[in-house]
Amino acid sequence: MNPSEKITPDDPRLTAYALDELEPAEAMAVAELVRHSAGAQRVVAEVRAAAQQLSAALGAEPATRVAVPLVAPKIDAARARRTSALLRFPQLYYVTASLAAACFAVVFVVQHQSADAERGSVQHVVAAAPTLATAAHYAMADRDADERATAARMTSAKVNLVSAAATRAERFFATTDVSTSSFPLRVGRESYTAVVEQLRQGRRPSRDTVHVAELINAFNYSWPEAAAGEPVAFLLDDTAAPWSPAHRLVRVGLKSVGAAGAVVAREARVQVDFSPTVVRAWRLLGFEHGGATVGLTQEEGETLRGGDTVTALYEIVPQERGGADVSAPLLSVRLRYATEHAGATREIARHWQGTATTFGQGSADLRFMAGVAAYGMALQGSLQQPRLDVAAMAEWAASGVGTDPVRREFVELMRAVK
Repeated sequence: MNPSEKITPDDPRLTAYALDELEPAEAMAVAELVRHSAGAQRVVAEVRAAAQQLSAALGAEPATRVAVPLVAPKIDAARARRTSALLRFPQLYYVTASLAAACFAVVFVVQHQSADAERGSVQHVVAAAPTLATAAHYAMADRDADERATAARMTSAKVNLVSAAATRAERFFATTDVSTSSFPLRVGRESYTAVVEQLRQGRRPSRDTVHVAELINAFNYSWPEAAAGEPVAFLLDDTAAPWSPAHRLVRVGLKSVGAAGAVVAREARVQVDFSPTVVRAWRLLGFEHGGATVGLTQEEGETLRGGDTVTALYEIVPQERGGADVSAPLLSVRLRYATEHAGATREIARHWQGTATTFGQGSADLRFMAGVAAYGMALQGSLQQPRLDVAAMAEWAASGVGTDPVRREFVELMRAVK
C-alpha cells in the first residue's frame, strides 16, 4: 500500500468492502486505508447497519405485502434533507437501490411459490424487500452512540480482535484460492467479561465488546493427554454446523503441557492445511489478525507456557460427494516451534479425516461452542451468519452444558436477554 494513499467517504470501494465483496488482496488494502480514516469507518458502519436492518426487514415483512405506490408521495423538507444526505453517500444509494430492485423480482418469486406450494415442494424463498423510501430511512436512521463511534481495537496478547464496524473479514475462502490458514495461539478473555457483565445487567452487549474467539476460549473444555515427548496436546473433532447441516464445524485445539507458567516452546506457529479434493471452502470463526483478512498465515511466533490453551473453530464447505477424494484428510494441522534449551526447530503434525456425525452426535464441548459462536456472531450483526432465533442458539449451547455452572449461567443469560 502507498503510505501516502488516503481514502475518502465517497470512494466506491467502501460499499464493496462493507459487504465483503472484494477479493482478499484488495480487501486487505482497503481495510488498512479504512483503519486510518474516521470518515470511511463511519460510511462502512452505515452501509453495514443499513444492510443488517434491511435484512431484518426482509424476514419480518410478508412477501404478499409488497406494494409499489402508483403516485409519488409528497416530499417534505425533512425528507428532502435525508435524500440529499443519501446522495452524498453513493454507497448507501447503491445498497438501497439494489434492494429496491429486489421488490420487483419478488413478485415473480411469490407467484411461482404459490404454485409450488400446492405441489408440496420445498424451495429457498426470496422474502419481500421494503420500498426504496423505507430503505433510505433505515440507511440514515440514527443509531446508539456506541454503534456510530469508531470501533475501538481490543488487543489481547498480540491478538487484535475488532468490532463489527471495523475491519472484520468473515468471508469463506475457496481452497482453489487459499488452502492454508493460521490462527493466533494466545487469546484473551476480556470480551467474555464485558459481555457477561452487560448480560447480567439485562442489556444486549454492544458490538464493540463482542469478540467470538474470546467467547469460545473463555470456557473450560476436556483435553486429551499429549503424546510422549511433545509439548502440546492436540484436540481435533467435527460435527455438522447447526445453522447449515451440509457444512462441517471443525475444532482445532491446542493445550501446552508442563508446569503451569513454564516456557515449553518458543516461536510457535500453527498452520492448518485444507485438502482441496475434500474441502471446497472454509472460514475461521471469530478471529481477526493484523487488521486485515481472517485466517491467513501469521508471521510472528508465540511463546507457549504450561497450561496455555487455544481453540479455533472452522466452518467448512465440503466438496460434492462425487468429486471428493475420500482417502485424503479433511485437514492437517502443523505446529512448528523452537525448543526451550537447544533452540532447534521442530514440527508436530496431525491429520483429521473428519466424521459423518450429525450435530446431535457431536461432542458436548463442540455443541456448546457452536451455540456460543453463533450467538456471538449474531450479536456482531454478522452478514455471513444466518439470522436465527436466540432460543435456537441457546438450545445448541444448552445441549453441551453438562454439569458446568459457568456454561449454565451463560446459557441462562442468553435466554434472558433478547
